[in-house]
Amino acid sequence: MSSAIIVAKRLVERKLNTLNPAVPTAWENVSFTAPVDGSKYIKCSLSISPPDDTCIGNDYYRENARFNIFVLDKLNIGTTGALTTAESIRGLFSKGLTMEEEGIRVHILTTPHIAGAVVTSDRLLVPISVNIMIENM
Repeated sequence: MSSAIIVAKRLVERKLNTLNPAVPTAWENVSFTAPVDGSKYIKCSLSISPPDDTCIGNDYYRENARFNIFVLDKLNIGTTGALTTAESIRGLFSKGLTMEEEGIRVHILTTPHIAGAVVTSDRLLVPISVNIMIENM
């Protein structure tokens, strides 16, 4: 059986992969070349917080994590395209969503946060934070 974190990562990545329309995705620690024409793509990572295991016994605990997703788009075309993609991603991880596999449950307990648009040296960047709670059943 896989660890809770590995299963949760697989579940949220699989869910992100259902984005429609599809956008090229830079998965964590997987070789990826950004589109040279500056077109839109997304990248993601999983940040792990300390577990919540304040109950008696060794078998049950909750991991707390954040699925970080970044929409990157062309400069000088406005923010509508990137923000529309960010809204679609937020819709995939709507508050109340629960996913389960291998005795691991992943809960989305809050609406994902779209942090606005930021201009970098070569792209427009829109960060989305999805807080997840992972239960090891």
